[in-house]
Amino acid sequence: GFVSIGCAPCTRAIEPGEDARAGRWWWETSHKECGLHGTAVLKNIAEQFNLPLQTHQVGSLFGLFFTTEKTITHFEHVEQCNIEQFKKFFHGMLQKGVYLAPSAFESGFVSTLHTQSIIDQTLEAAHSVISNFQT
Repeated sequence: GFVSIGCAPCTRAIEPGEDARAGRWWWETSHKECGLHGTAVLKNIAEQFNLPLQTHQVGSLFGLFFTTEKTITHFEHVEQCNIEQFKKFFHGMLQKGVYLAPSAFESGFVSTLHTQSIIDQTLEAAHSVISNFQT
């Protein structure tokens, strides 16, 4: 019943016919995400502003790629990403007090020290930064 894995405290098995993400934060009426799947929220934020963003995540490690490509599997794919957009995002987040990996070629990570409050603040900062992008 777990089509997509989340952390144990915020995930329940889904019922037949439910959306694959229906088991996440199932008791909440507002949209929330834990750090293990916050990149999906980040991607949704980018989509709201027509900013091409792909994310990769394995466990708590994640990568952000500003590109229209649907698949990023090789170093050459990353080289083709919009590095200037990454720099703009990185510096915007830094100004908001969020410290990300400083290179588009590096991964970020979420740890047990990243509380829900910190994750929420990070996603709010990302929304603010991305909303000011001019693509």
